Amino acid sequence: MKIFISWSRIPSKDIALAIREFLDSVFTQQIQTFLSTEDIKLGQEGYGTIQSALTECDKGIFCFMKNNISSVWMSYEAGAISIQKSFPKENMDSDNSHILPILFEKIDDGKFGRHPLQYIQRQSFSRDTMYKLVVELNTKGKFLANDTVLQRQFNFAWPKLELSVKSALYDHSERGDVVVDREFLVDELHRRGFPEPIIGEITKYVVVSYDKGFERQELYDALLSNVSRRILLFGRKNSKVFANDNRKFFETLGLNLKKGFDFRSLFLDPSAPNVEKAQNNPDFIANLKLCIRKAFGTLKDNNINPSDVCRAYTCERTDEIIIADDTALYSHIHFDINGVPYPLTNAPFEVAELDNQIGANYKRQFDDVWRTAKPIDETFINNLAN
Repeated sequence: MKIFISWSRIPSKDIALAIREFLDSVFTQQIQTFLSTEDIKLGQEGYGTIQSALTECDKGIFCFMKNNISSVWMSYEAGAISIQKSFPKENMDSDNSHILPILFEKIDDGKFGRHPLQYIQRQSFSRDTMYKLVVELNTKGKFLANDTVLQRQFNFAWPKLELSVKSALYDHSERGDVVVDREFLVDELHRRGFPEPIIGEITKYVVVSYDKGFERQELYDALLSNVSRRILLFGRKNSKVFANDNRKFFETLGLNLKKGFDFRSLFLDPSAPNVEKAQNNPDFIANLKLCIRKAFGTLKDNNINPSDVCRAYTCERTDEIIIADDTALYSHIHFDINGVPYPLTNAPFEVAELDNQIGANYKRQFDDVWRTAKPIDETFINNLAN
């Protein structure tokens, strides 16, 4: 029997892994589970792998939370399983219990709206729910000889599952309801009028690509109004971040920094080599200095030490990077024949999660530059006049 485990966002990602381990423990590998984070290998064609798993699965377990009830990915997976189950293959179970939604938080029925699962019976996570699940699976697959053996296996595996789920839910409540990850950002940008992301072969589990929209004010609005852990900026002037429209963000930033929030901004140093080529604008250096002064003043006005959160770099870069909570947003810099970079406002960009190699590399790149950059302090500001 093949089971597809569907999840979206933290903590359902961690819960899905716990359920996979639970089923493996109860049935000792007699059930084959598919979990995207574990079963798509590095370099493997991810989109096709997911499609194959959806087509071949006998059942799908859906791990629902308040923060993923409107997930486009989970809706798609539920719809895909429902459609292929409408035309059962030979020897394939043809009843309507092939989709098994489990709620890990209290969710009102109205929240399901036009969801593909709106008419399917849903169960809240509990010992009874999980026992009924394994009984159903065992009845269909006849994996374990009798109820006594099944009960023993369940009693052995349940405590670890219960602890793992409680731990994931506790960590989630400590972090807060909103954490900007790739899927949240896709939904938020769609709500703000961004184009649909480009779906590539491994888009869902590696990167999401947009053909335009980078550095639009709407992008920064979406990020600054939702981030709960960090926002790291590796730009040139960072002018849109320190704009007046973001006043509320900076008014609360000082308190959030004390609670562990990570805000850091890297500006291009006006004294960097070839800085005049950083933008095709004769007033660029003057504008850059003005933006640095504005950022310095904004932070001081809100009782934040600018040198703690702002530094200036002199190295050349190939990408503009924004790290927001669990995501890395980046736009590749392209140059004209004179070596001057094209504007990045409304440029194409990509989004990767920090727990994959691409996102982790961009986070590491930011940290490496931060370590060698100059703190923007009173001395630095005074030298801008020279």
